[in-house]
Order: sequence, then structure tokens, then C-alpha cells
Amino acid sequence: MGRRHAARRHDAAAAQARRQGYSCATDAGALVCTRTTGGLLEEHTLRDGLWLASAESDWQPEGYAGLLAHQVWG
Repeated sequence: MGRRHAARRHDAAAAQARRQGYSCATDAGALVCTRTTGGLLEEHTLRDGLWLASAESDWQPEGYAGLLAHQVWG
């Protein structure tokens, strides 16, 4: 996938996520979108054609999503 194509896909995904109440940012080439509702934290990371999603309720280990992303993408 070319960089321009990936950027367009990230832009479209971010726009859709924001309509659903997520905050999105780009980090190290990945699109990271998060939202918290009550005690539920949702985080979605899109990078290199992969989608990593986690939903954590009430208690979250510090840096959990970052640790998962590191395991997938190094």
C-alpha cells in the first residue's frame, strides 16, 4: 500500500471515528483513536493494513495499548 493511499485511508477512518465520538491522532505512522464512555476506554490503532482494537473497563494497566502495539509492530 502506498503512503498516499494509506494517508487517505487514515483520513477516512479518522473522520468516521470522530463522528462516533473518538479523538484521533497520528503516532509513528499509526492512526490512534480513543474514546471513554463511563468506565469503558476504547482504543483503535490502524497501521500497515492492520487494525488493533482494545476495550478496557474500569481499570487499565498503564500504557496497555502502547504495549500491545509494540508487540504487533515492534
